[in-house]
Amino acid sequence: MKNIIIGICFCILGFQSIVQGQLSELKEFQEKKTKTYLSNGQGKSKGLKFSIQYPASYSSYEIDNYGMVKGFSKNSGGPSIMIGLLKHEEALSLEAKKHLLAQANLEKSMRSISSTAQVIKYKGGFEVDGYMAGCLDFQVNDAISGNLIIRSCNIEINNYSVILSFLIPLSNKLTPAQANVKLNTYIPFFDLVLKSFKTTDQKKQSDEFKINTQEYLKYKDQIPETDKSKVNDKWINELYRNTKYKFRVSFPKSWEYDNGTSKKILARSLNRDKATTFAVGVTILEATKTKDSSNIYAIPAMTKSQMNEILVLQNMKVENFKSERGYLNNFPAYIYEFTSEAKAGTDSYTYFSKQIQCMCQNKLYTLVINLPLENWDEEMMILFDRFIKSFVFEIVI
Repeated sequence: MKNIIIGICFCILGFQSIVQGQLSELKEFQEKKTKTYLSNGQGKSKGLKFSIQYPASYSSYEIDNYGMVKGFSKNSGGPSIMIGLLKHEEALSLEAKKHLLAQANLEKSMRSISSTAQVIKYKGGFEVDGYMAGCLDFQVNDAISGNLIIRSCNIEINNYSVILSFLIPLSNKLTPAQANVKLNTYIPFFDLVLKSFKTTDQKKQSDEFKINTQEYLKYKDQIPETDKSKVNDKWINELYRNTKYKFRVSFPKSWEYDNGTSKKILARSLNRDKATTFAVGVTILEATKTKDSSNIYAIPAMTKSQMNEILVLQNMKVENFKSERGYLNNFPAYIYEFTSEAKAGTDSYTYFSKQIQCMCQNKLYTLVINLPLENWDEEMMILFDRFIKSFVFEIVI
């Protein structure tokens, strides 16, 4: 991270002229007058292949710093865009990514650029190209850097930290309120540049355990079928036990119960009045390789883009995607939640989905709730929590 900070610090020198007139950059994007920079993964890109769009009136230029990949600006001065990159030795954990994107850490990096830097605002909890990102806006006023407004967006991509910085030079010092007003005129343009950032041919999983979308689609025919034979089922009212995959779980009382319609779902409960479904599924992972067959943390968490690729056959698009670590029956687990739009005839519905995934002896166990978003209330939260806590492995490891 230090190399990137130094690169930005050195490169902001000389960009001290103010932009006058209308924001032509935004107009260029609206009229699709843009250029595309495509990284081939060589040199300063350190193996990361990505693309980004910038206004046709801008020119790209090299930056004499190993941490800075490329810069873009108008020849006559004015705003500039810079891309910095840091490669880590291994893929970062979710906790590590959250730490890097936290406001306190981004402010620490800001102070390294200039001791006079003042925070304008912070934004976290969003994604760029399906990856976790965070953004810090700040103002710099000193003899070395000059008068600048900087928007620094950090994107965490597996074992890469990408820093996309937007620099607005000023003719004189502004108050924080004035700086915020100035920044707001550029944010629509900055957002379009940020939205254009795309990774290409980027492996989203570790080499030890490949269960990313491409690998899943490649090996899905080799994965053994989940055994849905009813001889393995034992239903006692709402309590379901599976003697082959050796687990039990309790569904909400007085709901409908069946074995689901999916090839992987073993047991399901339905509340038709609430249009809500609870389900348990098992996927056999014997076609894959992992050193620890009962620790799902051996693989990185799924991303929004991966979830979208898996659901593409259902013509669904994932929104409001979140993931975190937790436990299922004391086993490490990933917890995912998202919304999606479902259509039937001329009607459209927003559905909420939450699922918990863990591994045990090379089997992926998934517990799911699906329901209309407006029905995700305190009652359903309590029922789902009881459902999760009732899950028990009946297996000796």
